Amino acid sequence: MNADAVRVLGAPLRTAYMPSVLRQHPIICVKHRHLIYTAPLPPLIMNRATSGLYYDIKQGPTRLLTEANARFEDYIRKLVVAYHPRFHALKGLPYGRSKATLIDPPDCLIKDGTEITAAIECKATKLTFEAQFSDNPTIAAKQGFDQVAKGIFQLWRFFSHARRGIYSANTVSPAAYGIVLTMDGWMQMATKLRRLALEQARQLAASDPDIIEADMRMVIFASIQELNDCFAQTETDTFMEVLTHAVNEKYEGYGLLELTRECGVPLVRRRFPLDVGEILPWWNKTKNPENRPYL
Repeated sequence: MNADAVRVLGAPLRTAYMPSVLRQHPIICVKHRHLIYTAPLPPLIMNRATSGLYYDIKQGPTRLLTEANARFEDYIRKLVVAYHPRFHALKGLPYGRSKATLIDPPDCLIKDGTEITAAIECKATKLTFEAQFSDNPTIAAKQGFDQVAKGIFQLWRFFSHARRGIYSANTVSPAAYGIVLTMDGWMQMATKLRRLALEQARQLAASDPDIIEADMRMVIFASIQELNDCFAQTETDTFMEVLTHAVNEKYEGYGLLELTRECGVPLVRRRFPLDVGEILPWWNKTKNPENRPYL
């Protein structure tokens, strides 16, 4: 962008739109049937083209955010089943004692055999750059933090409703795990943040006297990347063992990846099980003469 264009806009430009030496040449090119990234940190290119798009749509219309959230939830259900075929990843239907007070269950109900053994509440939120380095991210990213606390409350409410028979579409194990899944690593290395989120969720739960202590069980916090990496290193039974450790006070503050290493569970290496072309529509548009993606 030249100086004339800057003057025409008549306002300070964001750094992303300022002239840069990195824009003098393409950062992605095809050479000898290989896709080549030209960047100091190549993984950031894929990050920008995938989860990094969140910042582009965050200020968009409500319908766009609604669609993005729905795609995030659908992706989680597909990922669970692809890594663990033994599981059924259910999108539960609204439930309740009357049509006027229907409640949505958690976004992904993991059914193992005849019981729901884990419930995942998806929160498609990301920390802003300022919040990541803020002394008080609960203030700097209040809207996102409130969503995380709400996710905890929603899981507790679901467990309460399952115990009381208000939710009866599937049998929910009394020991079912609750997982709050985000796009960012909100709670990594942040035990204080976890406790603040749990305390805020308790304040929300105080409005329903039928939610008892047994319903307000320890919740597991994870980012989608962290969950995927844990899936890629564990078999089904091992993954459930990791969740057992994750709700143990001994491992408070640990992430799922740290737990897979600290708890002595056997690790494996598993390839990403989904067709990337179905997730990223542009992925298969650049193919070599042999009709295979360049990567």
